[in-house]
Amino acid sequence: MGACFPFHAGAEQHDTGRWGMALGTQAPAWPRSGDRDAGFKPARSLDAGATDVGAPGDAAPSLWARLTAAAARLVPGERHTAIGAAILLVAALAAAVVLQVRREHAEALAIAEARTGELSVAYASGTGHALSRIRRIAEVAGHAVSTRGEEGIAAVATLTALDPSVTQLIVIDRDGLVTATARGRPSAPRSFSDTAFFARARNIPRSFIAPFNDAEYGGSALSFYVRMDDATGQFAGMVVVLLKPDAFTGVNAGASDPGLRADVIDPFGRVLLSIGESALVPGQASGLDLSNVEGGLAPQISYLGADGASRVSAIVRLPGVDGFISVSKPVAAALAPWFGTLPLYLLIVLGPIVLAAMMAAALLRQFSAAENVRGTSRKMRDRYEAALSDAGAGLIHFMPRLNRFQFGPSLAATLGLAPTAEGLDVASLYRLVHPDDHGELERLTDALRGNHADAPLALRFAHPEGRWVGMRVTFKGAIGQRVAAVARSAESAAAEAASSDGDARMQAALNAAPQGFALFDARGRLVFANVRIADLWSIAPEAIVPGIAEADMLATRNAQGAGKPIERFPLGIDRADGGRDELVHTGVRWLHVVSRLMPGGLRLSIATDVSVLKEQEEDIIAARAELEGALKELENSRSLLQAQAGELTQLTQRVDAERKRAEEAARAKSEFLANMSHELRTPLNAIIGFSEIMHSGLYGPIGNHKYDEYVLDIMGSARGLLDVINDILEMSRIESHKIELNPEPVDVAALAEETLKLVEARAFERHVTLTRDVARLPPAKADRKAIKRVLLSLLSNAIKFTEPGGRATLRVTPEADGVLVSVSDTGVGISAEDIARLGQPFAQVESQHSKSTSGIGLGLAVSRALIELHGSRLLIRSVVGRGTTVGFRLPYAKPPKAAP
Repeated sequence: MGACFPFHAGAEQHDTGRWGMALGTQAPAWPRSGDRDAGFKPARSLDAGATDVGAPGDAAPSLWARLTAAAARLVPGERHTAIGAAILLVAALAAAVVLQVRREHAEALAIAEARTGELSVAYASGTGHALSRIRRIAEVAGHAVSTRGEEGIAAVATLTALDPSVTQLIVIDRDGLVTATARGRPSAPRSFSDTAFFARARNIPRSFIAPFNDAEYGGSALSFYVRMDDATGQFAGMVVVLLKPDAFTGVNAGASDPGLRADVIDPFGRVLLSIGESALVPGQASGLDLSNVEGGLAPQISYLGADGASRVSAIVRLPGVDGFISVSKPVAAALAPWFGTLPLYLLIVLGPIVLAAMMAAALLRQFSAAENVRGTSRKMRDRYEAALSDAGAGLIHFMPRLNRFQFGPSLAATLGLAPTAEGLDVASLYRLVHPDDHGELERLTDALRGNHADAPLALRFAHPEGRWVGMRVTFKGAIGQRVAAVARSAESAAAEAASSDGDARMQAALNAAPQGFALFDARGRLVFANVRIADLWSIAPEAIVPGIAEADMLATRNAQGAGKPIERFPLGIDRADGGRDELVHTGVRWLHVVSRLMPGGLRLSIATDVSVLKEQEEDIIAARAELEGALKELENSRSLLQAQAGELTQLTQRVDAERKRAEEAARAKSEFLANMSHELRTPLNAIIGFSEIMHSGLYGPIGNHKYDEYVLDIMGSARGLLDVINDILEMSRIESHKIELNPEPVDVAALAEETLKLVEARAFERHVTLTRDVARLPPAKADRKAIKRVLLSLLSNAIKFTEPGGRATLRVTPEADGVLVSVSDTGVGISAEDIARLGQPFAQVESQHSKSTSGIGLGLAVSRALIELHGSRLLIRSVVGRGTTVGFRLPYAKPPKAAP
C-alpha cells in the first residue's frame, strides 16, 4: 500500500477563464533608431493636395478603411498573430471539452468517495458494536478479579467462553503484574510494566486495539486492550483480550462492490485485519495518515498507491476505541463509465482542429501575396530615408491634438536625438533651440499651427556633444499642411568640418594623458571623457557615451559591482575660484579629483591615481603608530612587573601564615575528634547497654509500661547519636586521607542480600516494601566493608524518605565491563536544583518530609566519598513526588593468573 493523500469529496475545482479577441488600431509611432524594417514613413505626402489619412488630430476614418489599412501594414509577425487567433479558438474549444471531461471525472470520483465513506461507517458501526460487547466482558472480568479474589479469578474462564471471538483474557493490575487469565492465577506472575501497551493504557484514558504476542499467554493479530479505572477515575489496571480475527470477517455490512477491501488498523498505523480483494498481511504498515481523522464516524477520504491514485479509501475512527476502519476500492473500477466517454470527446476536438488547419493554409496564401506588396513598399521607403540621411535633412511633424512636435528618424539622427512616439512638447523644443533663435522658432510654431506657409527659417539646434547644428527649415505645399522640411545649412556643415579636425587632435592628446578627464554640462550630462576615465572609476567603456547623465553613469558603475558603491562624482564647487580638491576611495584605488567650473556652465573633473602614494603614507602612519604602541606597552609592562613583584612578596607571606593556621586547625580538629570519640562513645555505649538490659527485663519488670516506652526512646536516640558520631569520624578520616581501602573480589549479589536482611526490620516498622532484582554475577573488585557501608546508607535513606505503603528496590545489574548497583524508592523525590547539593557534608534538602526525619546530612556524603575512592561516581536521578534512584558502578575483578 502506497502513501496516503488526503482528498475531500467534491474538493477538486477547475478555474476557468474567458478568452476574448479584439481588433483595434494603433497610432503610427516613430520607430527606434537602427531598425531598418520599421523606418520613418511620413504621415502624408509633401505634395499639394495630399490626403493625411493617419495624421493625429484628423477625422477618424471608417471601420472598413481601418481594416484595409491594417491588412496593408501586416508584417511577418502579424501573420502569426492571425494564425494564433485561430489556434486560440480551437484551444478554447479543447479547453471546454477538457473541463467537461474533468468535471465528469470529478463526479465519478465523488460517487466513489461517497460509496466508500458509507461502507466505512457501516464497517465501523458493526465492529464498534462487537468491541463494546467484548469491552463489557473485560470490565466484568477485571472488576471480579479486583473485588472477589479467588472467586473472581475462577470466573475469568467462564467470561472468556461467553463470546466465541474471545480466546484469552489477561487481567493486569496497576503495577503491570498479571493477576489472572482464562487458565486461572499464574504460578509466577509476569510483569508488563515496561511494555509499550501498558504505558499507553496508563497514560491515555481510553481503550485501543493492537496485536499481542507472548510465548506464555498466546498471541493474536487483533487484540483489545481495555483500560480499568477506579472510583476516582485513576488508572487501576487493564484487561488484554485476545480475539479470533476470523470472527470479524462477517462484519461486512453486506458490501458487494468489485475490488472492495476493508482494513482494521491500530493507533500505530498497522493493519490488524484485512478483508476482501487484495487483502494486506496483518502487521503490515497501512501507509495512511491517521493524524487528522476525527471521531464521530466522520470518514476522511484518501487516495492510495505508488502514484497516489490507484485506490480511493475512506478512514473512520472506531466509536469509543482507539483504532480505525479503512474501506477502499480501485479507482479504475469507479471511473469505468467515465473512460467510455473519452472517444466521443476526442472526435469533438479533432473536427475543429482540421477546420482550423484549412483556414490557416488559406491565410498563409493571402499573407504571401501581401508580403510581395510590402517588399516593394519597403524598398521605396529605404531609398527615401537614405536620401534624407545623406543630405543631413529630415521632417518635423506637428500633432495638433497633442500640441507636440515629432522629429523624423533621419533628422533625429542628425541632431543626436532618440526618436520617440510621444514627440516633444513646446517647452522641450525651445530648450533644444539656441536662445538667439527663439524668435525664428516662434514663426515655425505659428506656421505649423496656423496652416499657412512662410519664408524659410534658419535655426540652431543643440547637439549632445556640446555643439550647435545649423538647420534650414522650409515650408512647401498648400495651406493645411502640418509638415516642415529641414536641411543642414552650408555654413554649419563647413564650420563643423573645420572643428572636427581640431576635436580629433584634442581627443587624441587627452586619451594619451595619465589622468582621467570628464566634462559635464550644467545639467549633469556627459559632454566628453577620455579613455582613462573608465579605468580609474571602474566603469565599462561602452557605458561612457556623450549625453549620458551623471546619475546613469553612477548606476551603471555600481551595478557592475567593481569596488564599493559611489553616491556621486565629486563635481561640487567650494572655493571662490570655482573649484574643489577631493580625495576619493573607489574600493579599488585612491583618486585625487580636481573639479573646475568652465565657461558656459560646464564642469571639468580631472582624476589622478594616487594609490601608491596613499599606500606609502598609510604604511608610514601604521609603522609610527606601531612603534609608539610598542614603547607604551613596554613601559606599562615594566610598571606592572614591579607592582606584581611587591604583591607576590606580600602574597607569599600571607600564604605562609594561612598554612600555619590551617595546620594548627587540622591538629586541633584531630585532637577534638579523638577526644570526642572517646568521651562520647563510651557513655553512649553504656546508655545503649543499660537500656537494652532494662528493656529485656533481665532483673525483673520495671513496673510501669510507660517506662518501657521511655527506655526504647532512650535506646533509639543513643543509637542515632552514635551513628552521627561514627559518620563524623568517618568523614574526618576521609578528608584527612587516613582511610585506606582493601580491594578484593566481592560477591556483590551475596553482599546485597546480606545488607537487605539488616534493614528488613526498619522497613517493616516504616511499612515500606523491600524488593530486590539481584542477578548472579562474577565477583567485583571493591572493599567489602566500604560497599556494605554505602548500601546500608542508601537503603536507610530510601526507607526513611518513603511514605508508608511505598516500595524500595535494590538492583544489581550486569554491564559490559562491570556491575551497576542501584537503590530506588517511591518516596518524596528531589528537585533538579537540589540534586547538585546532595553528597556534600552536612547538606540536607528542605522539605515537609525532611522536617520529620533525623540526620545531619553526612550519610550520603560518606557514601559519595567511599565510591569516589573506588574510582567511580555516585549517580542520582529523581522526580519530585515519584521517587529517587541512586546508583554506582564497580569493575569486575580480574581472574587470578593460572599457576605456571
